[in-house]
Amino acid sequence: MNKVEDVYKYVRGVYECKEFSSYQDLIDNTEIVLRENENEDNKFYLIQTEYGNLGFTYYHLGIKPSIILKNHILFMGFGTSIVVYDIFRKELLYRITNAMHVAYDLQYNSFFENIIVVCELCVLGFDCKGKLLWENNFRDIIVDYIIEEQSVEIRFEDASVLMISIGAGRFFSNGLE
Repeated sequence: MNKVEDVYKYVRGVYECKEFSSYQDLIDNTEIVLRENENEDNKFYLIQTEYGNLGFTYYHLGIKPSIILKNHILFMGFGTSIVVYDIFRKELLYRITNAMHVAYDLQYNSFFENIIVVCELCVLGFDCKGKLLWENNFRDIIVDYIIEEQSVEIRFEDASVLMISIGAGRFFSNGLE
């Protein structure tokens, strides 16, 4: 078991297990275990918090999990899953698993005080309490993105560019919403 990173106030650590057998030993005292596909998952993680442990498994597609903790709300993107979990109430606030796209990145936006989630075919905005504020889905694959103070610039596989207002989740161009 390798310690991946220490995160914030209520999380003691995030650990990656190299083998399912060592992961199984750890999840006996776990509050919740999230799986993408039990038969195919090849990455096994445990998050230890002051309020209980959370386990998750997924099929590794080359991108490491993204984890953000704001107050007591845990935002996670891993494999093809996006999960928002309240560690105090032990409640799933949002969950999409085995989506048709890969979760690329989660970032906190201090200007709007929200969480931006960028995936292969969509961009989502959550408030810090875990509520989904907006969602934009696309047909073309996102190949690059820049998250700025008030917008997300999206570049697609076909070289087109789109701007999304972080506050409202609407598209705009030339600085005009």
